[in-house]
Amino acid sequence: MSDEKISQAVPDTAVLTSLGFFTIPAHEAHRNLSAFHVVDVRTHEEYHGPLGNIPGSILKPVAELAHEMGNLPKDKPLLLVCRSSHRSSMAAQVLVSSGFPNVVVMEGGMSHWNTLGLPTSNRTGHGADRTGTRDALFSLLQRLAV
Repeated sequence: MSDEKISQAVPDTAVLTSLGFFTIPAHEAHRNLSAFHVVDVRTHEEYHGPLGNIPGSILKPVAELAHEMGNLPKDKPLLLVCRSSHRSSMAAQVLVSSGFPNVVVMEGGMSHWNTLGLPTSNRTGHGADRTGTRDALFSLLQRLAV
């Protein structure tokens, strides 16, 4: 599949950033879920925590992303999700710099998704543990820096 055909699969409501990835509001992401492979870059604890996760999403914690890039599907755009969109934006930069042409970040992350009352799965009452996530992300960025 050519990059042009892949880019056409990104919904029109997505906005291309100067960093080479797209952003999309949570309500538009929900409306267009079938157009994406949803990749949640939070920790295992967060994925199964109080914010839940998007049904059908795949968990690829940012700390493991460098090792998992080859396993990411390429037949549809990737919709990256985290708690607030900060980590997913950083992960998007890594993916775009590694040759992924159609990466989309959901604005506001799972916090906004939940505020809108959109469907989730695997929600529990346990608190989310983000310990080490920032360090893991910076370590990933350093390993990929040329």
